[in-house]
Amino acid sequence: MKKIFIAIAIVIFGIEAKELTVEQELKLLNYKRKLNPYSRLKYKRLMRYFAKIDRDKAIKRAKEALLEDIEHIKLTQRGRKLLYIIESPNHKLVIDALNGEIIEKRRLD
Repeated sequence: MKKIFIAIAIVIFGIEAKELTVEQELKLLNYKRKLNPYSRLKYKRLMRYFAKIDRDKAIKRAKEALLEDIEHIKLTQRGRKLLYIIESPNHKLVIDALNGEIIEKRRLD
């Protein structure tokens, strides 16, 4: 019942990811453009710092939604959005790292 309600809410309300502020985005882009290892490390740390939902909460949310074990999780930036991309044996799930909402749930074939 809960899964059906979430699916209907996504269709009706068009749940979208919360966006980073311009200042946060510029800080990330400053480190993303540089190629040295320190800048890459700083970029990953800043993404984790800006994410309101930590990795453990994202994994817990994914396990509740998928009822499967998690194979891979990655925090990534798409434009002004921070997203966790989570893969299980049969599904791919995208969770907003700023508010914890499920953005996309897709079955892998």
